[in-house]
Amino acid sequence: MNYRFQNRALLEQALTHTSFASEARIPSNQRLEFLGDAALKLLVAELLYARFPDWPEGNLSTTLGRLVGNAHIAQLARAADLGTSLRLGRGARSMADADRENVLADAFEAVIGAVYEDGGFEAVRAEFGPVFGAVISRMDGPAEDPKSRLQEREQKAGRAVPDYRTLREEGRDHERVWILELRVNGKTYGPVGGKSKKAAQIELAAIALADA
Repeated sequence: MNYRFQNRALLEQALTHTSFASEARIPSNQRLEFLGDAALKLLVAELLYARFPDWPEGNLSTTLGRLVGNAHIAQLARAADLGTSLRLGRGARSMADADRENVLADAFEAVIGAVYEDGGFEAVRAEFGPVFGAVISRMDGPAEDPKSRLQEREQKAGRAVPDYRTLREEGRDHERVWILELRVNGKTYGPVGGKSKKAAQIELAAIALADA
């Protein structure tokens, strides 16, 4: 990361998981994650809008959802080795939460929120624009919807439609995570967490397709 914080406490907060914050009685990264999530969506929407002037809204929305989804964001976080910098509580460390997809994605977004709070949207654009711009520049067309592809595959094979099941909900209202599993073609995938049921379903469908 090239950005230099004027207020480094923001970066420390961005790397503070709720488990550590609860033990130390300090603010967690949840508020910064909320801010970073919004800034990230605006950044990627701006990049997609400029890169693909002929795309309709549906293509833009589908591709935006994939690029800012937990699976992709966690992948970027792992590439940046973000998990080694997270401040986790004792219980979370023992459960290896530093490599959990939703934990990594939330921390990555919290870092974006910290950059925004410290330097504004121009700082976010300068730091993260090249990262997402590189991904978008390699795209030839809109991201395909894994749910639709999976359902089409099962229908063509004469099998039952994919069965997405909600197992539970976690977190507070503004940071709710839905935990789902998928049953399809005699196999069960998951559990997987998402910031919405749709996000979790898309990730489960992508896992099932990759397993074919």
